[in-house]
Amino acid sequence: AAHLPAPGRDGAGAGDQLDEIAGLIEAAGGRTLGLFSSMRAAKAAAEAMRPRLKTPVLCQGDDATAALIEKFAADPQTSLFGTLSLWQGV
Repeated sequence: AAHLPAPGRDGAGAGDQLDEIAGLIEAAGGRTLGLFSSMRAAKAAAEAMRPRLKTPVLCQGDDATAALIEKFAADPQTSLFGTLSLWQGV
């Protein structure tokens, strides 16, 4: 999102960035693999999205990676947040 400032090193970003993430996930009907530069950012984004979205949000570290990937693949409304290492496992 070129119209937003670059995310900071701590957390998932500012309110405008979280609004953008939520809007994109809603537009996609879930089915989002959100990759972040740190686990701290992924967890913060997941925590921010869960109460805002009607679709499930999983985060790397919530369960074993294989179990998370299985849940993500089984339900097209589910979003999964994590780091680059998660993407390599998917």
